[in-house]
Amino acid sequence: MEAGAITTAAGALPWQSPNRTEGHAADRLLPEVGGPTGGYCAFPWASWIDAQQLQQPCGSTPRAGALPSGPIATVAQHIWIERHAERLRQAGITDCFWSHARRGRTHWGGLRWHPFPLYPVRCGDHPPPPQLPDPSERTWLYSFQGAYDPEHYLTPVRRWIQALPPRPDARVQQRRGWHFQEAVYQEQLRGERIDPGRRQARQREAEAYATTLLQSCFALCPSGSGPNSIRLWEALGYGAIPVILSDTLELPGDPRLWQAASLRLPETPAAVQALPDQLAALRGQPERLRAMQRSGRQLWRRYGPQAFVSDVQAFLQDPDGALMAGALRRLGTDAGRARVLEVRSPAALLEALDGLDAEGADAPPLLIRVRDGRPPELQRLRWLRPMQLVHRRLRRHQPARPWAVGCSSPAVEAIAEAPPTLEQAGDPEALLSQLFDAQDELQRQYLSARRGQQALDAVASELRDQRERLQQALSRLQQERTAMAELIERQARALRRARRLLNHHSGPR
Repeated sequence: MEAGAITTAAGALPWQSPNRTEGHAADRLLPEVGGPTGGYCAFPWASWIDAQQLQQPCGSTPRAGALPSGPIATVAQHIWIERHAERLRQAGITDCFWSHARRGRTHWGGLRWHPFPLYPVRCGDHPPPPQLPDPSERTWLYSFQGAYDPEHYLTPVRRWIQALPPRPDARVQQRRGWHFQEAVYQEQLRGERIDPGRRQARQREAEAYATTLLQSCFALCPSGSGPNSIRLWEALGYGAIPVILSDTLELPGDPRLWQAASLRLPETPAAVQALPDQLAALRGQPERLRAMQRSGRQLWRRYGPQAFVSDVQAFLQDPDGALMAGALRRLGTDAGRARVLEVRSPAALLEALDGLDAEGADAPPLLIRVRDGRPPELQRLRWLRPMQLVHRRLRRHQPARPWAVGCSSPAVEAIAEAPPTLEQAGDPEALLSQLFDAQDELQRQYLSARRGQQALDAVASELRDQRERLQQALSRLQQERTAMAELIERQARALRRARRLLNHHSGPR
């Protein structure tokens, strides 16, 4: 099978909706991916896991040997996908882009785990206005609307938020349960009919939720049943500044951009109790708030519904380069002084690692690059299990150092041998702003061309309709002409009979 896009049948199992992270990723990736460098497996993991839990028909997962060799990525949104890592690995999947990726768990269960956004349901289906309110002029200092279930949620952070003293400029509302509970489990998986009145009430709740986010300076984004939350990505869409209260969440993208766009606080009672005063003090700094909102818009352009899968696309185009770039990104400001260790065989790698004992703990961060090679032992080292072996050895030899493992390619070589520093790259915020401005301009041009095409399609459709109406009118005229000719013929025959009768009666007696 050729590498590239792979869809795997799951019977009649649909993509989970309306929280359609996996389905939206498939919609964005399947028309575009391909080529010899990597593959993508599109599969409704969330629906499959939930159907299993509810003992509903769930179809089959990808079979071993059904996927091509080499790096294969998939996207997963379910909080329990880690429990099925062995099934993914046996199917041939090597990399899972997971919306609930945990900090510090990049390699586990024979897979590489990458952070991924959640689909922002409300502002994805109903885009926010192009001109967002200034954060310092919004009605609410902060807001939180959500449920708390001590049996299923990771920490009591939501209970601490709901216990905050009420404020006239804050909006904290407790919900009965997950907003999509009925839509996913009752309606989609069990096939139950939702009462129209309840459906309308749910729609009103969603509209009130969106209005509140649009009028909130800060949006509290605590962990729930998983470390990630749809609220975080909807806050970016509506221009609210996220306050992330999730200790284990691994975020995609540049950590410096997240630091500029959001507040990340520990999940502790003390941090939650100090929140109102801390946020009130920040509201007195309108320039800083606007800068944070601008950084949030950069994240939205990269991970909102229009882009969404940019990290997966980068991986599919150059898996080795994406892995090395991700390692450098995780190093942050230490990337400029990172040292690259090149090896050509497993024996050379182990020998090089054994020689690191004499180096101090303050040595530069180490990145290991494995040269491309055809021998089977090097190919095994290049992928999963040997990477975990390297992970263990690096931690034993240098416990205080960041580490990463990559493989060679032209892109990786450029990154590894000349890692960009802040001085070399210039102002990262300005560079990102220029990049996203160019992306926005391309998007506007695309939308303009699409609108033009839609207008042409509408004109063509109208012309086809007019042609059909003319053909129908012509057909009716032909039918009327035929009917008129038949009527004339009948009248002519009647006239001839009348003449014969008249001649017969007026003849000689």
